[in-house]
This record gives sequence, C-alpha cells and structure tokens, in this order.
Amino acid sequence: MTFTSKLLGNIDLSLLVTFQMVLAEKNATKAAQKLGLTQGAVSKQISKLERITGLELFLRKNNGLQPTASADELGDAVHTALGALLGVLDQQEYNYQSDAVKVKIGATDYFSSFIYPSFIDYLESINAAIHIEIIPIPCRLDTEAFTENDLRRLLVGGTVDLLIYHDGAALQNSKSQQLISDPWFLVGGEYSDLATDSIVQNTSLKYISAGPLPVDLIKEYGTQVFSYTGYYSALFDTVAKSNVVGIGPSKVFDFNNPTIASRALKIENAKPFQLSQFWNPQRSEDRSLKFIRSLIWNYCSEL
Repeated sequence: MTFTSKLLGNIDLSLLVTFQMVLAEKNATKAAQKLGLTQGAVSKQISKLERITGLELFLRKNNGLQPTASADELGDAVHTALGALLGVLDQQEYNYQSDAVKVKIGATDYFSSFIYPSFIDYLESINAAIHIEIIPIPCRLDTEAFTENDLRRLLVGGTVDLLIYHDGAALQNSKSQQLISDPWFLVGGEYSDLATDSIVQNTSLKYISAGPLPVDLIKEYGTQVFSYTGYYSALFDTVAKSNVVGIGPSKVFDFNNPTIASRALKIENAKPFQLSQFWNPQRSEDRSLKFIRSLIWNYCSEL
C-alpha cells in the first residue's frame, strides 16, 4: 500500500486514531465510548478516511463492522507508525536513562515467559533505568482462588501499575491498548491422531488449553472433551507424550522443533488470541507509566 505526500497531507492524525480504535473494537459505538466521541462522529471520521484513501475499510454488518483486507493492511501500518511517533514524543519528555522507576506488571506467563525476557534485553540495550517486577496472575478467571473482581482490584487498588492480560476481561474503570494478535494452533501429542494434512472431527480426541478460548473456537470443538493446565509454558509439555491435543496461541509452541512442527495445525476462521495492556485511567498522565506503556506497545508491534 503506497500513499503520495499529497494524500498524506489530507489525513488528520485523529482519523488514524479513530480508525485504529474501530479496527480493534469492530463496532463504532464501542469505539466512540472509548474515544469520548459520539457514534455519529466516529462514523463520519471513518467515512472521511475511506473517501481520502479510496479504500473500503469496513463492511457494515448487523452485529458490527467487519474489517476488509485493506483495513487490516492499513491497520498494521498505522499501528507501527503511531507507536514510533508516541515513542519519540515520550522519550523527549521523559529521561528514561536517568530517572529510575519501578513498575509492577501483573501478567500471565504468556507475557512473562514468551515476551518479557527479550523485552528486558531491549530495555538494557537502550540503557533504560527501569526496574520491572512481574506479579504472576492466573491464565483463567473462573476459579474460586482468583476471579475477575480480584483482577480489577489489583489494578484499581494500585497493587500493580499495569495489567497485561487477554482481551475479553471485563476490566471496568480501566483503559486498554491491544498489544498482540496471535493465531491459535492445535498441537497434537505423540499418541494423538492429529495429522497435518487434514482436520477431522474425531470424537476420541481430547483437548487441553491454558487460558480462555474464543467463542467461535469452542463452538467448532464444543463436542470434544476440554481440560486446562495452569500455565501456557506447560501446555506442550503436558501433551507431548500423551494422546491429547493442545490448543494455544502460536508463541506458546516452539515451531523450530521439527517434532512440534509436524503435529501443528493453524486454526483458521477463529478470532485470534489477543493480548492487551490495561491501566487505571487516573494514572494515564503519569509520565513514567506513559513512557513504559509506549515502550511495551512499540516492542510488541515488532513481534
């Protein structure tokens, strides 16, 4: 997708911010609520962006807005560009190399095991004087030990500065920003019947996951037997020598391992696993937290 300088000169930055929110929410009303605008204003901005670019960005459906291929392509470009812009602006107003700050991040092991180690290397490479403490939280919230209310209290009560969690958590009184969209995979254990050349509904298969599954995926495999392990990092080890099939986002599995790759199937037509960062809106203007949020968003956009 290429744009001339004249075309770019006609695009208001606010149009791209609105577009990004609508792309994430797939609903003009929900996007308007998060942006503090009216639904009509959001619809007008999207129509204006479509008119300027000459692209059809969304298909209007009864249950919301369906992004087109052009919208997805533009969304990737906007995500990267706005992240880079915010990163530059925040670096100018916050001296991250001398102002030491400690940040507590509540996260499941999807973040702490598969993203955090390399993110720390990145912080060291830019000499950021930031100390991060990870507060482990469960992958699932439907247990007596830890509920969605507990998750809210961590954030609103100030126990953590940021939460990095799956989309879908009803975190009222918080703001959010999507970080990662990761496709789902089926990975069969050594003794399962899963084959890479076909997916056949096999009632003898048992499935195991570590966290919440999208509704469309549950509907597809709803007749099967589901069970859950407590950690994403343990998912493949749990199924490797068994006859069950693991269901998880791609980063959970090491596809460089030929044994794993030979028993892995990407699940098509299911809403991807989505990871977001959440924060208390009362701390939105905290300079150090703004900078750290932009660093995390920037880093994740490159994954």
